[in-house]
Amino acid sequence: RLLKPSPQDAVDALLALIDKAGGKLNGAQVMQELKRMEPTLAAWVESAGGPKKFCVVHKEIEFITCVGGRNWMQRRSDKVSAHDAVGALLDLIDTKGGKLKGSKVVTELENVKPEYRSIIDACGGPKKFCATHQELEFITEFGSDGFVQRRSVEVSHQDVVDALLELVDKSSGKLGASQVVPELKKIRADFKTVVDGAGGPKQFCAAHRELEFITRFGSDGFVQR
Repeated sequence: RLLKPSPQDAVDALLALIDKAGGKLNGAQVMQELKRMEPTLAAWVESAGGPKKFCVVHKEIEFITCVGGRNWMQRRSDKVSAHDAVGALLDLIDTKGGKLKGSKVVTELENVKPEYRSIIDACGGPKKFCATHQELEFITEFGSDGFVQRRSVEVSHQDVVDALLELVDKSSGKLGASQVVPELKKIRADFKTVVDGAGGPKQFCAAHRELEFITRFGSDGFVQR
C-alpha cells in the first residue's frame, strides 16, 4: 500500500524546487510547483496556513519577504536567519506597545539571541534591515533616533509608480531627480522606503516601463513618462 505524502515529504520537495531554482524559489510559484509534483504536498502547506507559516515550523526552509511584494523561499543555511530576526523584532515591538526605539533594536535583539546582532550589522543597521523586510518599518523623527514598528499597510511598487507619474505630470513632464524622494515622501512616508529598497530613483525607474530616468551632464537628471 502506498503511503500518503507527509509534511516532511513536502519539505523535501520544496528543498528540491529551491535547488532547481538556483537557491531562491519565487513565493508566488510555491503552491503551483508543489501541485504539479503532487497535490497532497500542496495540501500540507495550505493546512499550515500557507508557504510562510509552513516555513516557520520547519527549520530546513525559510520564507523571505521584502518591501514591494518581492518574496521567496530558500534553504535555512544558518542556525539563526534573517527570518528569525524579523520574528524576534516583531515580538519585541509588541512587548513595547507597538514601537521600539531605534537605539534599542540591536541591544534588545542581542538580549534575545547574541547572533541577531551580526544579522542586523550585515544589513547595515536597523534602518536598512527594516527596508528589506516588508513586515517592518523604520520611522525617522526629528530630534530622535527614530523607532521600529510593524508595517501596518503594505505599499506596492505600483502605488509608487502611480504617485510618481502624477508628480511628473504636475511638473510639466519632468521631475528633477533630487525631488523624487522628497516629493514622494510628502504623499506617503513609506513610498521612500520602496524607492530606497530598489536602490534609488534611477534603479526604480529602470524596473518600471512606465517611467524613464534621463541623465544629463551637469545635472542630477530627471524622471519622465
